[in-house]
Amino acid sequence: MRMNSPNFATDSAPEVGNIDLARRLREGDRPQFLCCLFAPEEHYDALLALYNFNLEIARVRLTVSDPVVGQLRLKWWYDAAERLGSGTAPNHPVVQAMDRVARDRGIDTVDLLSLVQAHADDLAPAPPAHMDDLYRYVDRTAGIIQNLAVRIVDPKAADGTKAAAAGVARAWGLSRLLWAAPLHAARGWLYLPPGPNGAAGRVTAADLKALRADAAPPDHVVASLRLVAEAAEEALRRARSRRDVLPAPMRAALLPGALAGMALNRLRRVDFNPTKRPPRPDEPGPLDMIRLWLWAQAGRY
Repeated sequence: MRMNSPNFATDSAPEVGNIDLARRLREGDRPQFLCCLFAPEEHYDALLALYNFNLEIARVRLTVSDPVVGQLRLKWWYDAAERLGSGTAPNHPVVQAMDRVARDRGIDTVDLLSLVQAHADDLAPAPPAHMDDLYRYVDRTAGIIQNLAVRIVDPKAADGTKAAAAGVARAWGLSRLLWAAPLHAARGWLYLPPGPNGAAGRVTAADLKALRADAAPPDHVVASLRLVAEAAEEALRRARSRRDVLPAPMRAALLPGALAGMALNRLRRVDFNPTKRPPRPDEPGPLDMIRLWLWAQAGRY
């Protein structure tokens, strides 16, 4: 039975229109906004709606201190996702934009429901016991969004295309988790598995809170960060190995892979110390933006 929930989302709802949705995405998730700018014109509106939907879901836990309140807010979004394409979707700009995508592009809401559920489960995250746990988390979040982006560009995408998209999503999701590790630790969240030494290499939130920009991280912290970074780099290498067989519009949809590569390179340059960070480290700087434009023009990701 559907639980009636108050409209918790209206306090942050963007104004009607794609210009306002673009502004919302630029302010809330600038990397995805930049990637969206390079999308083929016929897919721009649909991708803009998708990335805004993801932004609204992902930001819930950042705006609440009580997981119960977060669950209620995500319940509203879950109910809204269930109603997409039915003609009864709530009158919220992001929901209405996704409703048009669901109807015009034949997007199944099952993945969107899974995305909302993944973020509901993430309101009180358990530290990953090993890399497989981390892969599952990233696949349920960044992976779903990247898969939906692929389906928007090509509803009949080949298996090889989907595999490339999965690799890009893993690289992008893992790279963002690495740079955000100190901020997550401050909230009591931990997404790093033990390093090669197993339980003896377990990183704690206290370890990450103690990191300083003027001191090298402890060896077991570096080992765990390196383990995740190398997994992300391998996922990106595999995704890029399929690039030449992908059509140009699809390569544009996989541009988050380019940003993932830049973020991972930055982490290596600071010796796996994510406190040596610009104000918003997961975002491309001026030179990165030039590189992103060049990569987009060359059909690279």
